[in-house]
Amino acid sequence: AGWQGTAAQVVTHTLNRMQDEFATNPADCLAYIGTCITQPHYEVDERVASRLPETHLKPGGKPGKWMADLKGANLAQLLSAGIPEAHIEVSPYCTWADNDHYFSHRRNEGTTGRMLAVIGIQNKPS
Repeated sequence: AGWQGTAAQVVTHTLNRMQDEFATNPADCLAYIGTCITQPHYEVDERVASRLPETHLKPGGKPGKWMADLKGANLAQLLSAGIPEAHIEVSPYCTWADNDHYFSHRRNEGTTGRMLAVIGIQNKPS
């Protein structure tokens, strides 16, 4: 999730919906937090920072600027929803720092290609 999805707790809402619709047990889920811009490179203004958990912000290089940790915030949401830490994998890559392999909207000033994310449900055999 980007900052807006993270702030809206899309992870938590998705898992709640899966529990309601499919009787999903979060302890049975596997989660992957994909490649995105990482905290050392993700400076946001006060408007964005005010919508994210303080525990996933560090002061930025200028007054009113913050360094946001989207991976950490989404990891916390997954853990809080009941997915065991052993069932969560976090990409070690950063779209900014590893720009030779990943597109970065910020680094490339909007001139980028596309990436793909997949969400799926695997039915257990009867």
